[in-house]
Amino acid sequence: MKVLITGISGLLGKIVARDIYMAGYEVIGISRNKEKLKFDFPVNIEVLDLTQNPPSESLLSNIDIVIHCAANTQMGSFRNSYQDDLNTKAVQELIEVAIKVKVQKFIFVSTANTCLPGNKYNPGNETNSLKHSSSNLNYINTKIKAEHIVQSAVKKGLNGIIINPTFIINPLGNAKSSNRLLDYCLKKSILFYPPGGKNIVDARDVSKAIINAIANGIVGEKYIISNENYTYKEFFKLVLMEQKRRAILIPIPSSLLLFMGGFATLIEYLIKKPLNFNLNSAKILNSNHYYDYSKAAQDLDFNPRNIQDTITTKLENTEI
Repeated sequence: MKVLITGISGLLGKIVARDIYMAGYEVIGISRNKEKLKFDFPVNIEVLDLTQNPPSESLLSNIDIVIHCAANTQMGSFRNSYQDDLNTKAVQELIEVAIKVKVQKFIFVSTANTCLPGNKYNPGNETNSLKHSSSNLNYINTKIKAEHIVQSAVKKGLNGIIINPTFIINPLGNAKSSNRLLDYCLKKSILFYPPGGKNIVDARDVSKAIINAIANGIVGEKYIISNENYTYKEFFKLVLMEQKRRAILIPIPSSLLLFMGGFATLIEYLIKKPLNFNLNSAKILNSNHYYDYSKAAQDLDFNPRNIQDTITTKLENTEI
C-alpha cells in the first residue's frame, strides 16, 4: 500500500515516514525542497508547495492513505496569511482531491490545543472541542477550522480521522520548534520557568498512534495523543535528574511574564511580523494545559513510553 505524507521534512513527519516504511508501506512524501531531505530508506519525494497547488488527482489516484502532517506552527498573535493558507486552505483542497479519487484513509494531524485543557485531576479530553482559541492564537484557530473541514468531509464520504498530539518532543531531532524546550533544559545552568504546565509526548509515540489509527481508528473521531502532565518546574527537575546535574531554578512571576508578553506583542505590530512569544503565548505559559489519552488507549492501543526514556534518548543524541 502507498502512503502519502505531507510535511515529511518536519519534526514529526520524518519519524512517521520511517515508521510507515518499517510497517511495510511504500512512502511518498511532499516537500517544498527535495535537496535537503535525506533518508536511509526508500522515499519518493514530490516537490510541491501546498499553499500554491494541491496534489494532482493523478498523484493521489495511486495513493491508498494520506497522512497530513504539514503545518505552520508559528505562535504569532495576529493573522498570518501563509499560516492560514497552509493550515486551512491547503487542507480543504487536499481533502477535495482525496474524496474525488476515493483515498482509503485520511489521517489529519492537528493539535490537542483544539480541545479545552484541564488540570491534573480532571485533564482535558476530546468531548470539549473549542470553537475558538481562548488564547486567540492564529495557529490554534487555523487548526480548529481545519478540523471542521475534516469533519464536514467525513459526511461526504472521507474516511478521515483526527490526531490531536500535545507538546511533541522528537529526541532524535535537532533544536527546532518544540525541541528547544528540552535543549534549553539540557544546556543552561540557570533555568527560568513559568508558572504553568503542559503535557509532553514523544514524537515516536505519536507516530505509532498514527499508524494504529490507520487500522483501528474510528472514522470521524478525534484522538488526543498525550503522555504525562508536568508543571514546567517538574519537567525541568526531571531533565536535570536524568542528566545527573544541578542548575539554579528561578520562577518567572506571572505578572512579569504577562508584561514581557505585552511588550513582545507591541514589537510584533511595530515590525509587522509574528513572534512565537507574545501576550497570548505568555497567557498559555501561565496556565496548565493538561490532557488525557484514555480514548486513544482504548481505540488505538496507545501506550506512551515513560518520558524519562525520551530525555535519555535525547541525551544520547546531543553533544552537551
